Amino acid sequence: MLSDVIRERALGLLLTYRRETTEPLSDVVDVGDVLCWLNRRVVEQGLSMTTAKCYRRWLASYFEAEEHPQSAMMRNWSPPGSHE
Repeated sequence: MLSDVIRERALGLLLTYRRETTEPLSDVVDVGDVLCWLNRRVVEQGLSMTTAKCYRRWLASYFEAEEHPQSAMMRNWSPPGSHE
């Protein structure tokens, strides 16, 4: 079961993603687009590896709980510059 804290953090990230990318609010999320957005944040805005990995955990847990068909893509994402 997904905790309320993780759900709130993931939804907050998705709202930021939609605001920054002007992605329309809908129930359908393209994980590939979210990953491109995260990659840009790591590279262009200097998002730390620790923060990027937290984002990955929160979003992957959220997508898995929602049974999103692309949840594995989020779980397996390696931030740019990561040694994973």
